[in-house]
Amino acid sequence: MLTTAETRQTLQTTSGSERLAGRHRLEPNALVTRPTVTGMETRGVFAPETAHAAATRYEQLGPTARVVVRETAKAMSFDADEYDERVTGAVVETARDATFAELLVVHLADRDAFDAWLADSDFVDADVVRLGSANVDRVAWHPVPFADTVMATTYQDRPTAAASTLRRAAFGRVYRDALAEADAN
Repeated sequence: MLTTAETRQTLQTTSGSERLAGRHRLEPNALVTRPTVTGMETRGVFAPETAHAAATRYEQLGPTARVVVRETAKAMSFDADEYDERVTGAVVETARDATFAELLVVHLADRDAFDAWLADSDFVDADVVRLGSANVDRVAWHPVPFADTVMATTYQDRPTAAASTLRRAAFGRVYRDALAEADAN
């Protein structure tokens, strides 16, 4: 797990693009801050602004994923043979995918706050990939500057579930391809 200082250093490294300059800055005792939009809550550790930053973070999570899988297998009392049989590279990669996704920054607010954020951002309505129902009051969103995309989903009363669902959707719809392309280069 990253220390607060390591997290701040990571955020300084991954959130300094000119595209979002002035809208992302670090303050004492805050992991991530954004423009003040009334009622907006932000959860998560990092928001990669470039494909390179996303790929770098993804690679850094490889050892963490291996440890998580190994310790989980130990807790499940796998012996050496069962471990070798069941813990494959695909299992470790899945753990890394899930860890990466769950650390992404997600904003949560009502629809008016989301609309205000969008109007104040460099994104336009056409950049938003909307999931969920238009008849629900609250929105969770994750901007992906390097893909000119904002992933958004609606929720009524379960922000933690909405954030997790959104992160997995963002990984599957945006980051997976970006990471594969970065790996190919």
